[in-house]
Amino acid sequence: MLGAWPCMIYAGILGIAILIMIFILVLINSIEYFSSFNVVNFQSFVMLFLKAFHIMWSFSLIIFGGHLMTLGCLMFTSDIVPKGISIHKNKFWLGFLKIYKPPQPKQQPVNGNQKKLH
Repeated sequence: MLGAWPCMIYAGILGIAILIMIFILVLINSIEYFSSFNVVNFQSFVMLFLKAFHIMWSFSLIIFGGHLMTLGCLMFTSDIVPKGISIHKNKFWLGFLKIYKPPQPKQQPVNGNQKKLH
């Protein structure tokens, strides 16, 4: 049971990220409720949810990479598992560290011609 709880945490965080994507889907399909918003406000609202998804997804990958690191270290100290397999497992979490890039905020110019949603 020791190795199962990081996967449960990862699955929970991933579930929250998928829920955020469902919010985006509902938001885009319910545009009539946002008729008082201008286009820029609506796009900003959607981008807020997309960035929240990206942050949650990145955080879940960090948790999963930590889980792989723990398993790799445990496998390396084990006498049952061959060292080659444990070294290969450690390559996975190093790959997660290599490809992970934290989200960078981007400044977009505010447009003076803001149209209303119809």
